[in-house]
Amino acid sequence: MMYPEAFLDMMRTHLQDEFETFQQALQQEPIRGFRINTLKINASEFAKIFPYAYAPHPYAINGYVLQEPVEAIGKHPLYAAGLLYMQEPSASSAVTLLDVQPGSRVLDVCAAPGSKSTQIGEALQGQGVLVANEIHPKRVQILKENIERHGIRNAIVLNNAPQDLPAVFGTWFDAVLCDAPCSGEGMMRKDADAVEQWSMNLIEQCVARQKQIVSQAIDCLKPDGVFVYSTCTYNVYENEQLIDWILTQYPEMELLDASSIHAHHGYSGLAHIDPYVRHILPQDGGEGHFVAKLHKKSNAEFIPDTLSLIHSQAIPNGLFELLPQAKNYPELCVKNDKVYAGTHPFLSHSTLHLIRHQVLLATIEKHRLEPAHGYALSSGQSPFIPIECSLEECQRFMKGETLRKASKKGYVAICYQGYPLGFGKSDGDVIKNKYPKYARLS
Repeated sequence: MMYPEAFLDMMRTHLQDEFETFQQALQQEPIRGFRINTLKINASEFAKIFPYAYAPHPYAINGYVLQEPVEAIGKHPLYAAGLLYMQEPSASSAVTLLDVQPGSRVLDVCAAPGSKSTQIGEALQGQGVLVANEIHPKRVQILKENIERHGIRNAIVLNNAPQDLPAVFGTWFDAVLCDAPCSGEGMMRKDADAVEQWSMNLIEQCVARQKQIVSQAIDCLKPDGVFVYSTCTYNVYENEQLIDWILTQYPEMELLDASSIHAHHGYSGLAHIDPYVRHILPQDGGEGHFVAKLHKKSNAEFIPDTLSLIHSQAIPNGLFELLPQAKNYPELCVKNDKVYAGTHPFLSHSTLHLIRHQVLLATIEKHRLEPAHGYALSSGQSPFIPIECSLEECQRFMKGETLRKASKKGYVAICYQGYPLGFGKSDGDVIKNKYPKYARLS
């Protein structure tokens, strides 16, 4: 692939003696990675059923690199069941650096498509809460689908501009991740559009937008909270110089050491920045990522939130008979003919655009309950009568086809290797497909 000469000149200046190694790495094939979803399966059980060769990478505890060509892994039933998430290795470094602890309140301010949000959800282990926000309406639907497939029970998905968040949440969050929209230089090796669109003007536009988003994200962080800034780009303008701007504009923020991420330190020439931040370059075993970790001093201003609890409507009759796993949730909420469940109290976000509040269990249609896809995927266990299917049958189900398969009448879970992909309704001989249209294979 031909790269812009101005880009190469910039990187030659940044990297100096490392430039030739970097340029050679740009000509190699992109690396394909994934994470195992530990909310549903552990690494040893995954190894028994995953049919492809893979090896661990250093940027996430449950992160791996594919060691053989694999076509369309997103169409495999194990993916549909939410047992893995395809993620370029270096991209997982940001959440690893954030070091999320169970029980924390975490904001992912630019969350789509959901690679980092799902990683945060795994780290929370169903305790605390994740608020995943995305400004773009189409991308937020992809974010919602990925969180749903992953079976995350304590995620709130919002579709708002970042500036809408501080007025509602105040300084509510223990940890904030800002994976900022950027010029995408780390995407160049696998995306020709990133090469075509690159320019110094694009970098300048990105820096201006990053400063706005960072400001709003920091305003949501509590005193003594942790903030991670990341991009998938190489240049110092969107990275080290952006961190320098944060430290100048926000004296309550201090830069922490990111050396737990084994990669290149900064190369901006800023002595108070470079030793503390990290660049993952193609020669490091990833496409490209920058990460920096900051701390808000404990004496920073505390701003109270405006949140309140949602007043739930009555729990519909027959809910626990139809959906017995609903009893496993400590929190239930009925609103606008939808039944939600979760592990965190249901909070009102009346001024925000709420896409999904934890897990959608069912909808109320003409005084009857219709189970939701989110309920079928909310754990690694079958919520209905399990129907074990072959690879071919599962792929037909994922296309929206009915299945001729004898079973007990009623709702059934279509399973592959024991893990549910979704559900259908059986008349005893034929299973009517309930797999959602947005998730179906073409």
